Amino acid sequence: MPRKKIRSKRKDAYTFNPDRLNDAQRFFLKTGVVLSGCERDLGFNKNDTEKTKLLWRLHKADVMSEFKQDIKNAGRRPWAFWQFDMPEPFAVTHIERQVNNFDGSVTETCFYESKADYLVRLGLLEPWEIEAMNMLPGAS
Repeated sequence: MPRKKIRSKRKDAYTFNPDRLNDAQRFFLKTGVVLSGCERDLGFNKNDTEKTKLLWRLHKADVMSEFKQDIKNAGRRPWAFWQFDMPEPFAVTHIERQVNNFDGSVTETCFYESKADYLVRLGLLEPWEIEAMNMLPGAS
């Protein structure tokens, strides 16, 4: 007679505790992405804006200081910054209008400033970022 397979039960998902930031939550605040298989480790639904905002408010300084340790992040910010801390919307740099020759309808396309230009315009870059960005190829 075949033996009955016993499945090991993995303990339930990480219990949401806003005071402690785990690796899955840290990665989510930086990228806005939940890695496959890590949904349970997040401890909450990734679409729960209130819990994400709470985590960002409590751990913003820690995430930002870790983010700034990599020189490649000069002129960049973690995903959560763009979601919750943008002081104002991106500026429109120009608008292109195209007329459809068939029906005469007009389509407008807005072009926005880059994230780095946004940070420069609002004076949000730190001195190390300006120095690092000036060392990039093509910088004047």
